[in-house]
Amino acid sequence: MRNGSQSADRMPGGRSSSGPVSSTRAGRERNISPEDLDQVFSTVGQSLRDGKSSKAEKLLEDTIANYTHTAENLAHLKRLLAFTFETIGRYKDSLDAVIAYEDPELIRRSFVRTAEEVLANGGTVAAATHDERLVDSMRDLAERHDPAAERHEYQVLLGVGRALRDLLVDQGERVRVYVPYGGESMAYARRRLAENPRLVRHVLGALIGDRT
Repeated sequence: MRNGSQSADRMPGGRSSSGPVSSTRAGRERNISPEDLDQVFSTVGQSLRDGKSSKAEKLLEDTIANYTHTAENLAHLKRLLAFTFETIGRYKDSLDAVIAYEDPELIRRSFVRTAEEVLANGGTVAAATHDERLVDSMRDLAERHDPAAERHEYQVLLGVGRALRDLLVDQGERVRVYVPYGGESMAYARRRLAENPRLVRHVLGALIGDRT
């Protein structure tokens, strides 16, 4: 996405298949159109599915740096950047990318609002949560916007919430189990436990019982 470069797959409105055209000189202080932002989210999602996290990271960082955004859109971009970092074990960078909400109800409302917006517009949602209330909300959204269960999945940490995980699998839901790894994994785990003390109960249960 270099300034002045030409691409054979350029799209109307200055877009290309790799996202909106941006430059530090011309793009900064410039609003990004809804169409270009949708293209960014679509490209990032496909890049992550293809295992190209570095491409997703660069596009997100360029989009954040070179355009002005509403508070809501900026939050979406930063959350997606945080998730991108997590996929490659960069947990410290993931935590630094966003400012955590403190109020559980605000977290839930933001989660449900974001998930509904994505599903309603044809996107794919990966619901990474052990909160049974959020899972219930997610299932309601999926019934309305993704009854074929092709554009959503649930993600859990290994050893946390096995009963919920097994229930979702038994009901035909797709569940992805994540294992933190790398040099920052312990710091990440401690931060997660500090942010959500309820996870301690799940972790202790996994240590005493079956860890699968």
